[in-house]
Amino acid sequence: MTNLTLDQTRRLLREVGFDSQEEDDSILVVLDPDEKFDLETPVWFFPSEGLLQVRASIDDFASELSETDRLEFCNAWNRENLWSKSYFEDGDLCVETYLYLFEDLSEDFVKNVFLTGSVESCRNFFRKLKKRLDRE
Repeated sequence: MTNLTLDQTRRLLREVGFDSQEEDDSILVVLDPDEKFDLETPVWFFPSEGLLQVRASIDDFASELSETDRLEFCNAWNRENLWSKSYFEDGDLCVETYLYLFEDLSEDFVKNVFLTGSVESCRNFFRKLKKRLDRE
């Protein structure tokens, strides 16, 4: 695979067990709450020529932390995690990953490594952030 369309991305997500919906130029998957994180987590997938971006953000989550504390959390996440990166944008904490499709990658890799790994990384970001908030 060197390119992914919205339809192809939705099919791959469905094949690894994620329900999704199309929203403009992206695909939205809403992760259900679990025992480690009690909020729904929206994860957006942005396929384009040569690139698949995965991004998660929850409006106003962790807004009780100071801007300095939110930036410190992002910096710590970025030091500890090679795959996904976090940042602070418009008052919200975001986490995202990218897959560059400049080589012919197998569907198996895209589905079972990148898509599932990206979703789990987004989930872990918010679990870790919640754990930090619970200590406050």
